[in-house]
Amino acid sequence: MVCELLARKMRTPATIFLLSALVPLVPGYNFYLAMLALVENRGAAAAQEGMVAVQIVAAIAVGAAVTSVIFRALAQRGKKGGELPKDAA
Repeated sequence: MVCELLARKMRTPATIFLLSALVPLVPGYNFYLAMLALVENRGAAAAQEGMVAVQIVAAIAVGAAVTSVIFRALAQRGKKGGELPKDAA
């Protein structure tokens, strides 16, 4: 939500703010464990850790997309009323 507000205020794409906020959330440790298990020929453990990492990344992506869609829908509703909501200006 903050990314969308800053993007409107600074007149830049929200992706700029969103990517810098999401990078620290990427599960590097889970990817590391998956690669370590692959190197050690433990295929089942690699698959399990890899799936956990992919699920975390997917949850982050869905959360970012849902927030963006909701914000844009609220902004469109505000535009139809004549102006944006005070929060977004």
